[in-house]
Order: sequence, then C-alpha cells, then structure tokens
Amino acid sequence: MKKFWMIAVLFLFVAAVGCKEKSPEEASKDALKEVKVPDKADAVVVEAVKLAKAGEFYKLMAFLPDSYQKEILDIFAEMAKIDPELYNKGAAILVKAIDLGIKEKDKLAELGKDLGIPAEMIVEALNVVKEAVEKGGLKDHEAFKKFSVVIFAKDYGKKLFDIASKHEKVKAGLAEVDVEKLGIKLEKEEGDKATVLIDGDSTKFVKVEGKWIPEDFKKEELTKAKEAIKKAVEEANKNKAEILKAMEEGEKALANIDARMAGGMLPMGRKHHMEEPPPAVEEAPAPAPEAAPAE
Repeated sequence: MKKFWMIAVLFLFVAAVGCKEKSPEEASKDALKEVKVPDKADAVVVEAVKLAKAGEFYKLMAFLPDSYQKEILDIFAEMAKIDPELYNKGAAILVKAIDLGIKEKDKLAELGKDLGIPAEMIVEALNVVKEAVEKGGLKDHEAFKKFSVVIFAKDYGKKLFDIASKHEKVKAGLAEVDVEKLGIKLEKEEGDKATVLIDGDSTKFVKVEGKWIPEDFKKEELTKAKEAIKKAVEEANKNKAEILKAMEEGEKALANIDARMAGGMLPMGRKHHMEEPPPAVEEAPAPAPEAAPAE
C-alpha cells in the first residue's frame, strides 16, 4: 500500500505546470476545495483507488496532511532556486528534444516496436507534454517560481493517463485495480490508529492532522527529498559554467541526431542506416602452392 501512495505522490512530482495568477499554495487549495476526504481509513483507501483508476491523481493531494502538502510544495520552491539561465537553457533543450521526437514520428515506430508501444501513442504523449510546457509557462523561469504541481496534474495528468490507458498492458493492469477484487475492509480502529485489509494483507494506518495515511509513509521521506533537491540545485548553481557548456554539447548532439535521422540513419540500435547495404565480406587469399620436394 505504501507503494501506491508513493507512486501517486511521485506522479504529482513529475506532472506539473506553472500557475501565474496565484501562489502555489493558493492554487492548490483552490483546485482541491471540492475534494471530499473520507473520515474512515477503509473509505480513504476505497476512494483513493477509485481516483487513481480514473486518472484523477491531483485529488490525492487532498488526502495528505497539510504539513505533507507543504513539504511537496517546498520541493518545487527549492527547484525554483535554480539559476534562471540554467533553467531557461534546459527548458529550451527539452522543447527541442520534444519537437525532434514529434518531427521524426516515423523513426519512433522502430523504437515503439521494440518497446511494444505504438508510435502514435508516443507522439500523442509528446504533444501533451509540449502543450504543458508551452502553455503552462515552464519555459520561463519566472513562471516556474509560481509552479503548482496540483494544477498540472489536474490539467494535463488526466490526458497523459488516458493516453497510457490505451496500452493493452495498462488496460490489463487497471482491470486488476478493482475495489471489489481488493476486498478492502476495516479490521480495527482504535483512536488515531487503524488496520485495513487490502487484497488479503493488513495495512496499518495512522491519523495525522485529521487525515488517515499509511503508517510507514513518513513526512521525513518528503523532507529528505526536499533536502536532496536543495543540495542538487546549490551544486548546479555552483557549477553553472560547466553545466552550460554541457548543455551546449547537448544541443549539438540533438542537431546531429536530427541530421542523421533526416538522412535515414538511426542514432542507436542494431541498424545504423536504414538503406545501407551490409558490408562486403572479403575473401581470404588463396593458400600458396606447396613447394615440390627436393630430389
């Protein structure tokens, strides 16, 4: 059960967009004000499963204690301390990479075939990501400082979820995520502690700031993540010159890949050129005739 909650939170981490009109805290509260959080531990699990299966991950933020929500928002506040030039350069490279993927959708068919993912699905996802970056203002560092993870999960998370749900393996997995099949049942509740039966396993819950969460989901995990981000940003700012140089090399690499793919060449994989004939095999030289024996 802990994995379920962590996956939900991580999804919120990566699915994010800027919000210019309000602060992150205000935007989050406004988006979550209609979410009803159950007051029983088993009901929390049932509702969380339903929301996750529907792709409404952003609503899961409301299920977390306020202090947990603040830690998540603070993580993005730490990210926003990145040097503006570094951020803007990196965002520009991201857009170029997305554009390259969309442009070379025929080449993506080869990659998608190996991964079992239709090229159309990859391109559709890339278009959604590009829309999120451009319309959400993520290309601009000033907009990123007003970053709202909840707003993106609401506006774009569902779109990405719906695309992924078209994959047969994802469909099969979602079919297994069923409230009835999981047999969710409250086993015991005593004060701020409860035990919920989920798919045959007993999971302990605790009530923190009026919200039921898995006992082993500690706020310290989010705090550690925030500290790690803080150190990473400080290190990046300290090594700005070296990183900018590496980014320039990355831009050159993208341009090189674009040129290679435009010429029918694949940047990686078994085939190095789609129309290039196999190299000729050189024949071994004929052995020298044996010398006649001396008389």
